[in-house]
Amino acid sequence: MGLPMRAYFEFLNFTNWNAWAESNQMGVDMQIVLHVNVTMPDGTEENCLQMLFNEYHWNMTMIVDGLVFHAHLTTGYLPEVRLLSCNFCTEEYPLDMDLYKEIFNTVFLPETGATDLYLNKLLLTKKIPWPAEIMGVAQFSNIEISFGDGYMMFGSGMTWVPFPMPEAGLAKKIQPEPTMKDRKKNEKNQYTTKF
Repeated sequence: MGLPMRAYFEFLNFTNWNAWAESNQMGVDMQIVLHVNVTMPDGTEENCLQMLFNEYHWNMTMIVDGLVFHAHLTTGYLPEVRLLSCNFCTEEYPLDMDLYKEIFNTVFLPETGATDLYLNKLLLTKKIPWPAEIMGVAQFSNIEISFGDGYMMFGSGMTWVPFPMPEAGLAKKIQPEPTMKDRKKNEKNQYTTKF
């Protein structure tokens, strides 16, 4: 019986963003590190393998549901895989990075269905939310995303939040006591004014 393993990806960088109107897609190059850890018999977790997927290019679209959108991968190409660390490799049994590159490029071809079966199912669980309101001034609804040649377009329905009427606010405001003194009157009960 083998030891339990856990694998996870670390996203280091996203570069070379682009977009195309004809296919309504965007593309990005990613630097991703694959970590494979093994749980030892004493319960500690040890790293046994780290691989860098360098400039892994993916084309994608966006699936929109109200104020939430998800990335949806269409095609990918991995030009280079580098071995960062390997605790079980030896000079006699090295890992062939070209073989791993070909494996990833073949497994995730659109014809295999693996992208939809594994990666896009996972991405559907990762929501990218759009804010429902901004600074209490406006509310958003139904975002739309489309791609032009070299740019992305985001749109959303927007409703202004009604401002409170000033009269209602003034009626509740505490009025200060008057600071002007009463005018003086003379013996005939008339106001006097000095110039």
